[in-house]
Amino acid sequence: TDVKRGEATAGELMSKRVVTAPSQMTVVDAISLLLHEGRKRLIVVNDEGQAVGLIDRQTLLAASISL
Repeated sequence: TDVKRGEATAGELMSKRVVTAPSQMTVVDAISLLLHEGRKRLIVVNDEGQAVGLIDRQTLLAASISL
């Protein structure tokens, strides 16, 4: 069934397949992961696997230019 705009929950609309990157991952490796997974963003996780942030394609590409 179609979900009416404004009535959907975040859980209903979320991506069920989460792609994470360890906080120590290099910019080049993170870009490669984004491309491989076809994603625009990565959830950054700490050593315990807890989400600590979010990084997007634009930020990674900008950082790669200054490498």
